[in-house]
Amino acid sequence: MLENIKLMLGLEDDKHDTMIMLFVSKVVTSIVEYCNIKELTPGLESFTEDKVFEIMKPRLTGGAQNTGEVKAVTRGDTKIEYNVASASSDNSRGANLSESDKKFLNNFRVARMH
Repeated sequence: MLENIKLMLGLEDDKHDTMIMLFVSKVVTSIVEYCNIKELTPGLESFTEDKVFEIMKPRLTGGAQNTGEVKAVTRGDTKIEYNVASASSDNSRGANLSESDKKFLNNFRVARMH
């Protein structure tokens, strides 16, 4: 997973490996707990790589992450402003599963047996 994430991020050195692996661990833990499974399938490994990429990209660029939502629209002199979330320095943020993540993961969820 590490090499795939580094490839997607365009990283060639190991400067960010520890941070990437931290988020891989957090995302995998979230997925395993949400889906009630013991290990990831190849499809969930790919999902994890994509999720960690989304977390790491704004951190590496030092910028904000566009959430895609329009915050303001002005027609006179044309101003469109997007709702942008700032890159957080809190390492636990970003590894949480969004509602769209959970919707996708429901396909892999297993009922708990007591």
